Amino acid sequence: MNPFEVYVTFLALKRHFSTPSYDYFKYHGKIRCSQETFKKSKDRLFFERLSRKKKPKEIVDFFVFNFAASDNPSSLWIGDIIKNGEGIYTESLRIRESLSYIFEQDLRTLTDSQHLFETVKIDGSKHPKILRSYLNKTIKFETLLILLTVLKLKEKYNEFLQDPIWNIISNKLEKYSPFLEIDQNRYSEIIRKYI
Repeated sequence: MNPFEVYVTFLALKRHFSTPSYDYFKYHGKIRCSQETFKKSKDRLFFERLSRKKKPKEIVDFFVFNFAASDNPSSLWIGDIIKNGEGIYTESLRIRESLSYIFEQDLRTLTDSQHLFETVKIDGSKHPKILRSYLNKTIKFETLLILLTVLKLKEKYNEFLQDPIWNIISNKLEKYSPFLEIDQNRYSEIIRKYI
């Protein structure tokens, strides 16, 4: 990727994670952007450095992992990604490479003191234990995503959880899920061990 393509990829993924109507896959990562705008950008050197340092797939993953880890993707600056992003990228790659192991460890943590169904159950206006565990960083975001996908709970949570915290998490789940391939059969087997 040349520096301009890295810049376009950054802007497209930023829009994907911060704008509900934009879908990176639907629009094939295309956005309106000109070479002149890029040339005038004060951050151009960051994109030039990334274009020399990483392969195209690594650049996409680098941005995806950093936007997914951010509490507010719309305000995430490329300078912050360059400064702190490599650690997030490395940790996210580690999680991806051992995802089924990490998923099982997180399930053990969740079911240590109660049944799995109790951890995902909505109890009045309280967040389910699975959400609290994610917010407390006891389980990984990928575990939350896999469980809600395999157990088909996201729509139910959308219906019953009407608060800003869930809305942010729901949006992040929606935007991150196309980047994470989930073998539903494999994870269903793991879940069955804990039911």
